[in-house]
Amino acid sequence: MKLRSLLFFTVLLGCWACEHTPERAQSQQEARQLASDTTSPAEEALALPAKPSESGKRHHDFAALLAAMPQRVNNDSVRLVAKLPCVQAMMEEMQTRWLKLQEVYLFPLQQWAKRHIPDLHAHQGTLFYPFSGPDILNAQVLFPHCRTYILVGLERPGYLPTDYFGRQEAVYCRYFQDVKRALEDLFVRNYFITSYMSSDLYRSAQGVLPLIVLFLVRQGNEILNIEDVYLDNGSLRMAEHRATGREGRPLGVKVVFKHVDKDYPQVIYYFGIDLSDKSLQKKQAWMEFVKQQKGKIAYMKAASYVLFNPNFEIVKSLLLDECSAIVQDDTGLRWAEWSKRKDWKVELYGKYARPIRDFGSYTYQKDLEALYDSLQPEPLGFPYGYHWRDGSSSLLVGRKQAP
Repeated sequence: MKLRSLLFFTVLLGCWACEHTPERAQSQQEARQLASDTTSPAEEALALPAKPSESGKRHHDFAALLAAMPQRVNNDSVRLVAKLPCVQAMMEEMQTRWLKLQEVYLFPLQQWAKRHIPDLHAHQGTLFYPFSGPDILNAQVLFPHCRTYILVGLERPGYLPTDYFGRQEAVYCRYFQDVKRALEDLFVRNYFITSYMSSDLYRSAQGVLPLIVLFLVRQGNEILNIEDVYLDNGSLRMAEHRATGREGRPLGVKVVFKHVDKDYPQVIYYFGIDLSDKSLQKKQAWMEFVKQQKGKIAYMKAASYVLFNPNFEIVKSLLLDECSAIVQDDTGLRWAEWSKRKDWKVELYGKYARPIRDFGSYTYQKDLEALYDSLQPEPLGFPYGYHWRDGSSSLLVGRKQAP
């Protein structure tokens, strides 16, 4: 999709069992176990670690180095690596470009959310973010209090090296150069382009995980623990995060973290999954896991109009039937999907513009354009999505109505 969703690691899920088989019952049981993290604040506090594990500390230290914040950790090895000339240059550039990203994109988006969707901005349930790639950044800017984030992209989850310190300088230079290239589109337009990301993050830096933890640390979070998620005989299983891949390629990754200003831990599940109908028909365990999360809202951004394709009916139903609110630009659900549903009320923000030339004419929504022309909502006032250059950005906020 047009999201340069950092091609870190493609994941396989597989095996959709028949409706009344023992395998399906097993997948439901496993999904309930995984979903228990978000059942309630009290249960969640027991389920998620409140302090970093030993491996979590190592992962946090490495993430602080990637985030150009070595001063945030008490680790001599990190500080030693940070003094290398190529790493210093990268960190200086990161600081400059991050400040610009905050000024142009992130801070205006945060203020918009506080003004227009304060209830969703304060939401403490689950955020479902399909076609996200590693973009926990915008998810946290808009919805910083969610206890659970479910991100889904085509990119592999990837890994963080645990024995990274003490290498030759050239190794660090290559790794940081890969991360820098992977962030290029984000710094310019605040979204990723999948087709570019494959070449950026299949070298030294592997998968989306390095970017996810980088974003978390930049936003004031501490990494507490990381686990891999595997598909085992039709069920989802957690395992210690390993850089070797000796257990086979994981389906996803689970990152537990805690913000400096919060008194509770939060969790991200990133899954490397194809969301087409053909793929999801084989992923019953994953479907059960998502459905059993509590208080789901959804977010989509620069989603390449994937849901305009008729082969994505299952995930469309998941969004419209399972979520209580959806925030998206015009690249998510087609307006016709909203208008035929009586149980949704949608508010329009910004300005509608014809899709950029990268996409076919089928993505143009004449009915949505007419509605924008009729209602004349106020401009967003900041660049967003594919129309970041011309100020014609749009946001749609759908809320499910009580019966």
